[in-house]
Amino acid sequence: MKTYFYGGLSPQEILNIMRVQKHDQLNYLQVILGYLQLGKTKKALEYTRSAINSIQENGLIMKVHTSNMALMMMNILQEAQQIGVESKLLVSTMLSEIKQEEELCHLIDILWNALKAQLLRHPYDERYLLIDLSETGQEYLLVFKFPFDNSSVFEEEKRRINEIASFNEIAFDFQKNPSGGIIRLSVSI
Repeated sequence: MKTYFYGGLSPQEILNIMRVQKHDQLNYLQVILGYLQLGKTKKALEYTRSAINSIQENGLIMKVHTSNMALMMMNILQEAQQIGVESKLLVSTMLSEIKQEEELCHLIDILWNALKAQLLRHPYDERYLLIDLSETGQEYLLVFKFPFDNSSVFEEEKRRINEIASFNEIAFDFQKNPSGGIIRLSVSI
């Protein structure tokens, strides 16, 4: 029997997030140590700056006050990296007043699984995912941008999302832009 905790993640999945974080940070240190041992201090400094930027970028999710959403986003970013998807997370809100967190995490899980399946079908060198978590003062916005038109891809997911979203007062829409698709979720504050 699988027990779910934060954002639909099992304890094993949470542990995997922690293992990947540890692995990445140790890797940064080992690369820096290698450059220093080879006497390549300029390379070590450049790599250190790059590592710091990467850690700070990944640390943006720590701004989010809700552990479920933070773990969900960390999991998505790690899974994206594992399947060769260049991903970026923009966070400009702390979600401090969100009321439908569990339902939103459930919707995000449905969307991510559908997006992941489509990204795996997309050419490797063109895979990307941008996630923008923001607020307008009246609502929280979660926007996913990706490299393919989603108009016909997510029919089953659209139905499931519509059922969950409408019951929980979460708005969503699927849009097409010149460089791919956009999925937008919004929750009133």
